[in-house]
Formats: sequence, C-alpha cells, structure tokens
Amino acid sequence: MKSISDPDSWQHTLAVAIFAQLVTAIGFNMFIPFLPLYATSLDSTLNLSVEAAAGLTMGAAGITSMFATALWGAIADRYGRKVMLLRATFGGVVVLGLMAFVSTVEQLIMLRLAQGFITGTVAATNALVAAETPRERVGFAMSTLQSALWGGLAVGPLIGGLLADRFGYAVPFLFIAGLLFICGVSILLGIHEHFDYVPAESRASILDQWRQALAVPGISVLLGMRFLSGSARMTLAPLLALFIVTLLPPNADNLSLWTGIVSSVGAITGIIGGLTMGRMGDRIGQRRGILMCSMVALTAFVPQAFVHDVHTLILLQAVTGLAFGGLLAALGGLMGQLSRHGSEGAVWGLDGSVSAATFAFAPLFGSTVASLFGVRSAFIFAGLLYLAVFALAYLYLPRKRAQAATLAVGD
Repeated sequence: MKSISDPDSWQHTLAVAIFAQLVTAIGFNMFIPFLPLYATSLDSTLNLSVEAAAGLTMGAAGITSMFATALWGAIADRYGRKVMLLRATFGGVVVLGLMAFVSTVEQLIMLRLAQGFITGTVAATNALVAAETPRERVGFAMSTLQSALWGGLAVGPLIGGLLADRFGYAVPFLFIAGLLFICGVSILLGIHEHFDYVPAESRASILDQWRQALAVPGISVLLGMRFLSGSARMTLAPLLALFIVTLLPPNADNLSLWTGIVSSVGAITGIIGGLTMGRMGDRIGQRRGILMCSMVALTAFVPQAFVHDVHTLILLQAVTGLAFGGLLAALGGLMGQLSRHGSEGAVWGLDGSVSAATFAFAPLFGSTVASLFGVRSAFIFAGLLYLAVFALAYLYLPRKRAQAATLAVGD
C-alpha cells in the first residue's frame, strides 16, 4: 500500500490539495471583510450609491463564475483536473494583484468579473481530489478538504482586517497574490495526477457531460440544497460590515478588525462542524446530519436580526458556523459518493457554478432586502433559506443509508 510520502498515492495528492485549499482560501477570503469598504472608498464614474457599490463588487465575481466554473469542470474531465487547478491559481495571482491598483469602483468590479471567470480553485481542487481518491474514502477526503477551506475562511478575514487597518486596502491584495503564487508552485511540483486522456472522437459533448452528471439520482437535489445554504450565508456578505457599524461605539477606528473577527469565528466553528460531521456522517447517515445542521442554523440565524451588541453577534455567528460547516460536510460527502467515476469535473464544476450563483445573486438580493426593509431583515430571510434546505432534505433525500449506498453503486 502506498504511503503519504509516495507522490503517486492518493494520500499524497490529498495532503498537497489540503495545503493548496488552505492557502488559496486564506488568500481569497482576506479581502472579504473590507471589500465593501474598499469599494465605497473609491471614486465612481457612474455615481453608484454605497449599497449598489458594495453589492455589485461582492456579486460581480459570482456572475461570471456561475457560467465559467461548470464549463471549466467539463473541460477538466477532458484534459485533466490538475491543469485546471493551475489555471485557477496562477490566474488569481494576476487578477488579485491588479486589484491593488484600481482607482474607481467600476475598475474593481471589472476585475471581480475577471476573477470569477478565471479562478475557481475550490471546484478544481474538489474535482481533482474526488477523482484521485478511492470511492470508499471520498467522504473522508472531502470533509478533510472542506476543513482546510474553513481554516482559510477563519484565518483569511482576520489577516485581511489587520493588514487593511494597518496598511490600507491595497496592500492585502499584493500579499494575496504572493500567497497564490506559492500555492501554484506547490501544485505544479507536488501533485501527480492519474488521468486517462480521452481521444476527441470518443468524447461526449459538454452538454452531454452535464446531462449525465445531473442524471445521477440525488445530485440535482444536493445542488439545490448547496444553492440555498450558500445563499443564506452570502446574503449578508455585503451587509455584515455595515451592520457591525451600528453595533460599535461612534467613531470606532477598528471596524475592519471587528468584521474580520465576526467572519473568522464562524469559520473556526465551521472547521469543528465539518470535521465532526465528516466522522459522524457514515454512522448516523448524511440525511440525518443535513436535517440536524439546517435546523440548528435556522434557530441561530434568525435571532441575529435582534442583537444590539457585537459580542452577542459573535456568539450566534459561532453557532451558525458550526451548523453550516457540518451541513457542507454532509452535502459534499454525499455528492462525492454519488458522482460517477470520470465525471467528477462535471459534477464539481456544476457545484462550483451553483456556489458562484450564490455569490452573484445573494449579495445583490441581500442589498435589495436591506434597502427596502433594513439590514436586520436580511438575517430573517437567510434563516428561512435554511428552513427550505431542511424541507428538501426531509422530502427528497433517501431515508435509509442503504438507499444512498445503492444509488452510489447503481448509478
């Protein structure tokens, strides 16, 4: 049996992928706490409002990524997942580095659009690991990979908030570009992909690849739940910093740091939730885990609409992160088990597009809800989306673990 030190082993690939996932997650999440503040600090040639500038900047990458990620995923099944991961990583070096030099919010939005089209490291990493890992260990691999993602979510906003408060908004983007370059080199030198090239005459069309991926029982429902759960979290992305302002004393000068702390605490508990559910999923069943986590998220999210101090918000964000991390682990583990061998790129590409759709539409919708009904109402709306996840899981996911196993074998 090959060991983790063997470059040809799936364990070695997973180890390098975990490092890459962690580093890229740190990089891509460093600017999340202050991106709306950065956008509103720039000049606007179109005279965009504060809410519009924040919402468009947060959602722009999701718009292009929503279409591009599924395409890149299908191409990965044709030409290899490693090359797609390298494209996403080194492309991020260029695009994120350029964000340090923008002078208008419109330029920032254009670069965010380019970021969404070129990058997509999470979907590329997921597809690579799912293809290289034995099916009986996919659940473990995907939950461990997700924990690395949550680690980046925890550390990235905190580092970004500190750098932004100390050096301004431009410096963190240069730091991010350096991190992504290191990550790209580690992927290039450290991962040996086992990929069987398919001749052009034997390939299915990209549309057929997508149809085959969606035809597997359970995949469409899982993608729907991924969209709803991601939307619940991203609805508040452009509003969190603006909400925290109302909870801090007047003229507080550490807003970016507090926003980073609020973002990081949910990510830290998300790691715990993901690792816990990764171990529990096979024992209690993924459906039960999804039901449990979505209900906890609902009961923790709605009360955030009524908090009046940042410390209570942090506590509730911690509970929400715990539930959300467990929910993603259960959804991702089941998706990895159900996907057909050879179609991992298409499945995780579609998953990436669904996730990107949440980045595209949820922040815009959140900004609209906040403009019409106030920032606090967005928390209630997000909680209702978790209720929808609970309903889908209860109605459409297999009730017995044996049924899920049958789907995985008889797909």
